[in-house]
Amino acid sequence: MNNTRTNKTTSINSFIQEIDINADRTIQYFMAGYYVFGFILAFFYDTWLIAAASGSICLFIYLATKTLLPDSYLHRYVASAVLAVFMAQFIYQMHGLFEMHFFAFLGAILLVVYQNWKLQLPLILLVILHHSSFAYLQYLGYKEIYFTQMDYMSMQAFIFHALLASAIVFVCGLWAYQLRIQTVNNAKNMLLLQEQVENTHRSIAFAETISLGNLDTEYHFSTSDELGTSLQKMRNSLLAARVKEEEDKFINIGMAEIGQLLRIANQPLEELSIQLIKNIVKYLQVNQGGLFVVEGDEDPQLVLKGCYAFDRIKHQQKSFKIGEGLLGQVLLEKDSLYLTDLPQNYIQITSGLGKANPTCLLIVALKNNEQLIGAIELASFEDIPAYKRNFMEKIGETIAAALSTARNNQQTASLLVEVQLINEQMRSQEEEMRQNMEELQSTQEELERKVSAYENKLQDKDELIRNLESRLTQFPGQENR
Repeated sequence: MNNTRTNKTTSINSFIQEIDINADRTIQYFMAGYYVFGFILAFFYDTWLIAAASGSICLFIYLATKTLLPDSYLHRYVASAVLAVFMAQFIYQMHGLFEMHFFAFLGAILLVVYQNWKLQLPLILLVILHHSSFAYLQYLGYKEIYFTQMDYMSMQAFIFHALLASAIVFVCGLWAYQLRIQTVNNAKNMLLLQEQVENTHRSIAFAETISLGNLDTEYHFSTSDELGTSLQKMRNSLLAARVKEEEDKFINIGMAEIGQLLRIANQPLEELSIQLIKNIVKYLQVNQGGLFVVEGDEDPQLVLKGCYAFDRIKHQQKSFKIGEGLLGQVLLEKDSLYLTDLPQNYIQITSGLGKANPTCLLIVALKNNEQLIGAIELASFEDIPAYKRNFMEKIGETIAAALSTARNNQQTASLLVEVQLINEQMRSQEEEMRQNMEELQSTQEELERKVSAYENKLQDKDELIRNLESRLTQFPGQENR
């Protein structure tokens, strides 16, 4: 705004300076004419000395002032005084001819070309001084003083004469003043028109640039250029829309790529974590990253499952408990964290990415149904833009769900293996029990056979006893003996 005003003032001053230069040229022509006119009068009135001396001195003073002080306006005030002196010279050369006074009025009119009312002051002061001084001398009786061919001029006539001359000079000064105002206004209007034309051409060029899709070109328009300002706003809107479109495209493509990676079935948790952090670090163009998963129910902690840095996978074993470092803080608060301008060794102390010294750190909490599943830690030497952070927040829930599923699948697989081991043990025990049952059954059958044989022996014994008893009853006398 100030630069525009300064440039406009400079242009107006240049325009006025050109008018002053033309006025200087005009005054110089008239001075040369006055000088020649003095010699012409000398032919008729034999006043060669006055013509040569007075005219040469006037021209010398004017040219000397203009030459010695080229950057000053003093020579113009000298020109005003010189015109008054030429008037006096012509009066003397004409022996007081009254009509020569009109050269003062002609000089006042000539000074109007400068459009500076102040230049009228030296002229009128010298005219009044000249008339009053020599009128006084003439009043004292010096008849040889050529002021007028009149024998006597009363004070009243002198005053009217002076007032009339002052009035004419005042009108010329007022004329010069009004011309200067009109000139300045015309210059302003011309500059305004020129500025509008330039603004129009600039706006056309800007519109053509926009039509070609080049929205990064900078154009500076003044506040008075409504068309340019409107085009600038339109460009800014289009640029913002393009940036928003590119950011949305970045988010959508990233989510599609991560989603495609997550759709691979039956991935081990560690392998999925490594692939996820590898793709995220590359896609976001950060320096390094780590993916942590919550483990433990009673004493939960974030355990590093995948780390990728500087185009290579890093295998590290790290874990953070509640409140331990930045990751422990995230585990406690279950909220994401973004830090910039980190101290040189800050990340080595409180973060989980080794010896790197980034300036920006982003930790995204991975939550599924308000339950913290894990966290992703990204470090960069440059600022991570808001749209990339927004992308991580959006993809975080999807990653959390995938990690939860992978962890559940891993736990299920582990339980399945354990169940299979238990089943194998039960089958082995069942086979052993079957063999024992078979042995027991065989033993039982053998025992039954032995019992049956023993019972048969008992029956045979009982039968034998009965036979013996039967035999004894047949011999009673033997029994008495």
